[in-house]
Amino acid sequence: MISFIKNKGLTYSTEPNKDALFTFTSWIKEVDVALAGLELVCLTSKNEGTPVSLIEAQAAGKYIITTNVGGIKDILNPNCGVLSEANDPETSLKNLLYVVTNFAEISKNANTASKAVIDEFSYTRLCKEMDLLYKTLLKG
Repeated sequence: MISFIKNKGLTYSTEPNKDALFTFTSWIKEVDVALAGLELVCLTSKNEGTPVSLIEAQAAGKYIITTNVGGIKDILNPNCGVLSEANDPETSLKNLLYVVTNFAEISKNANTASKAVIDEFSYTRLCKEMDLLYKTLLKG
């Protein structure tokens, strides 16, 4: 991705930089602050479990471009993002171009879907389901 951005003569940074068009990050502790400054979230992992960062991004109404690894397809709301295979950079770039070209409409859908994501992954729902599971298992 960085080589593509360089070849296009676009600006990027690996540190916070308001003048860069793209910022590549690693671990971020203040996720709410980071998400407030983002319009689009890209996760290009080759391996993931259940990425909480993508749940948080969807809950914040951000659209996601991501690779289809680990549990990502299970947590991705179809109105909040698009998948490509981990070893398919061509499709990733096509998805990125599609999203950027149609961003006004796509971002509305992601923002609308954020309520459903919050409901689906809320702590309250998780606790209720765990309670029900334990009670069912105890009845045996």
